[in-house]
Amino acid sequence: MKKTLPGLLFAAVLLVSCQNTPKQPESENTEPRSGGKPPTKTSCYELRFGPDLTAIELTVVGDEVSGFMAWEPDQKDGARGMFKGQKVGDEITAVFDYMIEGSIQSEEVLFKMEGDKLLQGRGEMDDKDGQLTFKDKSKLDWEEIFTLTDCANIKESIARAVDMYGMIQKQKGN
Repeated sequence: MKKTLPGLLFAAVLLVSCQNTPKQPESENTEPRSGGKPPTKTSCYELRFGPDLTAIELTVVGDEVSGFMAWEPDQKDGARGMFKGQKVGDEITAVFDYMIEGSIQSEEVLFKMEGDKLLQGRGEMDDKDGQLTFKDKSKLDWEEIFTLTDCANIKESIARAVDMYGMIQKQKGN
């Protein structure tokens, strides 16, 4: 018995130390990273219209942005995927790769960060080599306003977007 007790204690400590810690809902690392990398900030936003939800998890590292977005209309197919792009000042320009109704799409998305709000630009688009791009960025409508939220409030929607992006990558052969 004396020989097995230390072994059991060691196994219990090892098991507890190896468990994944849950991701914090919002995080900001303002400490300089090794190698002089800029700090990372992750924020979550939501836009609710009745039972419809659009959820965004946005990560900013210096001037690079990435994130997951899920458009989930009530009782209809939605669109889910990932965007990557650049931030200049308070404006973000990115490419959103997503799946909607079983079809993989790619489109340009534009956002403006205003305090605790995230505005998404909407406007007329053209198809250029399989990617939708804005015809005239100066004529965008900025009425789609997302509010800052605790990431825990949209974690299930974002998890579906992450899963969908994984399926997109498999279909693309990446």
